[in-house]
Amino acid sequence: MGCNSTSKIRIDSIADSYLCTGCGTCYGICPADAIKYELNERKGRNVFNVIKSECVQCGQCYSVCPGKGLNIDDQNHLLFGKLPKNPFLGNYIQCYTGFASNNLLRYKATSGGTTTALLNCALSCHLADGVISTHFPESNPTETEPFIAYDTVSLKRSIGSKYCPSSVNTILKTILKEKKRYIIVGLPCHIHGIRLAQQANQQVNKLDLVLISLFCGMNFDYRHIRWLFRYFGVDREDVVDLSYRTNGYPGNMVIDRQIGDKFTCSIEEYSIESMKALRCTVCPDTFGEFADISIGDVWLPEFSKEDHGQNMIIARTPKGQNLLLEASKNGHIHLTPSTPEKALQTNESVAKFKKNLYGRISFLRLITGTSPCYTQSQLPSSRIFALPEVKFYLKRIIKHTLFSILPPRLIKAFRR
Repeated sequence: MGCNSTSKIRIDSIADSYLCTGCGTCYGICPADAIKYELNERKGRNVFNVIKSECVQCGQCYSVCPGKGLNIDDQNHLLFGKLPKNPFLGNYIQCYTGFASNNLLRYKATSGGTTTALLNCALSCHLADGVISTHFPESNPTETEPFIAYDTVSLKRSIGSKYCPSSVNTILKTILKEKKRYIIVGLPCHIHGIRLAQQANQQVNKLDLVLISLFCGMNFDYRHIRWLFRYFGVDREDVVDLSYRTNGYPGNMVIDRQIGDKFTCSIEEYSIESMKALRCTVCPDTFGEFADISIGDVWLPEFSKEDHGQNMIIARTPKGQNLLLEASKNGHIHLTPSTPEKALQTNESVAKFKKNLYGRISFLRLITGTSPCYTQSQLPSSRIFALPEVKFYLKRIIKHTLFSILPPRLIKAFRR
């Protein structure tokens, strides 16, 4: 099935396979409320199921699903009227480095705190009616939940990165009824889903939205955090709060427990590449190329010794650029013009990873029988996988298997 297929089929085949990104767009726009979802512990993410007796066969769920792939050339022409000069960064107006003016926010948030400061400005200056983000609810502090913040107090619940699945776009079902001005914060796959929904659904297209994408170097599924609890000897039922990165730059994971203490570990300790979601290995978009604004870490030598982080910020549309300049003018964020070259240096592996995209897709199609369809004329056209792709997945499979079955004490010795 091609990227631009208009066949009126449901998402069943995608939802049942590794192709599903768990973004929740299908649930958010289904006119018949015929899609339900629940966390599947075995897959480590939300699984979306179509209730066939309630389905009206409109085909919208399939049309808006980013899991099946995306015609990247078409999206660039639709949103920007042109292909990007650099296919690894995407179209942009201006690149910046920046950080939150509030030092406490900058310290508590991931990296420079720019995203939260920007959202604070939007709400306090009445540039948006609500902000859609994710948080860990008190009732279940280890699993994310999308929510709408209508004021800066409730927005505090969203501070910090959540390196686990989030079905942000399920919230479309709510905002389609409210017709207000919203800012949506998500990962590139969430942005893909919303852009596809804007093109397939007139109601979504009429919404007044600003889309902010966080940089994404592949995400973990929930099996990762379950494994970490086992590895570090933390009882999941004892967790009352979870922060993946906080307290300065680059930040540590902090787990608050009912017994009154805090468990802390570094990024290096909990970041295990082999436990990142399989679907993420065939995603072509690290920098959120179809958002209005993209924000991520500045992994550059000149910033490495700072206790408080900075962000790389990419303004892609006039709407995004105006919001950034307004936040700067009102003193919420500090902005310093940067270059696309510096933006790419923040994640030097992006170009290599994206160049080999079609090789990884071909390999997964061979071993799973299915793959996403991405069309980008600016990438190398070879669809044949080679030794690097085989090594990439073989190493991943071996490590994932060992980490799943070995007791923690042996894994610690193995990692050393």
